[in-house]
Amino acid sequence: IGDDAFTGSGLTQLVAPTTLETLGRTVASDTALTFSGEDASFTIAPGGILELDQFGGLYRNTSQGKHFVRMLDDEAREYTVLEGTLEIEPQAFAHHLHIVEVHLPQGLRKIGDAAFRDCHDLARADFPSTLEEVGNEAFLDTSLERVLIPRSLRRLGDSALVTHGAHN
Repeated sequence: IGDDAFTGSGLTQLVAPTTLETLGRTVASDTALTFSGEDASFTIAPGGILELDQFGGLYRNTSQGKHFVRMLDDEAREYTVLEGTLEIEPQAFAHHLHIVEVHLPQGLRKIGDAAFRDCHDLARADFPSTLEEVGNEAFLDTSLERVLIPRSLRRLGDSALVTHGAHN
């Protein structure tokens, strides 16, 4: 499903099939669709490549493990990435206006480029001891209060930890 596929439509409920492989960034802007909670009106049938958890987190299932693709709930303030997640894909949380805290699981190996870029309120994200790579601009323009770099980290990308206001 491509970008803006349902933007501005009167759509109030959508169940995507298990065959869904991609979901555009702005697939349902300006609609009544909700992506989290027991009453979520956008769901993905279980057993497919993409999986949507009850808190609005979109995952891609691979043969090696889960990849966190994107946070669909624009109002989330705190989020726990599912156990078994190996990677947070590029721009997964980028420009999320309300996220303050993210819990990253043991086993996570990579945080992609700009994964949390412009999450101005993000103050807490503890790195697991398994983390090997943090991409370019991964936490650019966040409000991280502290970061403990694990010994497992092999690559810290350019401007990965430049916090909000630090480069002005």
